[in-house]
Amino acid sequence: MGSTRATELPAPIWQYRPASLPNGCFVEAVVFADWYMTKEFDGPKTWAKPVFITAWVGSRSFAHAVAIFQWRGRYYLWDAEWGAMPLRMDRYKGRPGITLAGFAELTYRDALEGKLAKAQQGPAPQPLLHLSWPPGLDVLGWAEQRLGSTRPTFRLVIATPDGERRMLGFVVQEEMFLYNEEKGTVGGKITGDPTKHLHELARRIYPQVKDIRLSALKTPAQGAAGSGR
Repeated sequence: MGSTRATELPAPIWQYRPASLPNGCFVEAVVFADWYMTKEFDGPKTWAKPVFITAWVGSRSFAHAVAIFQWRGRYYLWDAEWGAMPLRMDRYKGRPGITLAGFAELTYRDALEGKLAKAQQGPAPQPLLHLSWPPGLDVLGWAEQRLGSTRPTFRLVIATPDGERRMLGFVVQEEMFLYNEEKGTVGGKITGDPTKHLHELARRIYPQVKDIRLSALKTPAQGAAGSGR
């Protein structure tokens, strides 16, 4: 895999520590992007965003999420397990219509297959150190704390024939997302009535929804819960 220490990136980026959230790759991609934008490593040019990609293990594919960010005119991918690696735009630039998310997808595939490490000819990469789980917090509480320093969050209780399911909701730009440890993160662009959209989104996750109720709403707190340190 790639390694932030194999690049010229500022030390705080390769020292950044994500959380160990089950199925929490998108949550951590959002937290990293928020943190990176706040730090302004490259002045007003600082830019980062979370994206969903398709990743591969052999011939099998799975959904994943990473952050894409720009530093000094170059684009990088950040992953909650392996840190940052430069996007392989040189290798794939001949493909017509490819997006930054597409470059991230292909770069991540190369990293999983060991091609990126060979190209960089650097030391064997190590997984990132993760933050310790705060005592007294459940999974949604930890995710809420991570996201809550920069954006509002809300909790939902979703009633299904099999019992209640709890999820954490948040908004990124014009898209609403729901997260829990069982289903990971599912989201979509908000169109029309946000309440109706929320119900439609919940039914994508749990098709037999009987009822949905809001159990808590939090606005960004002071401090740096998502600082990654």
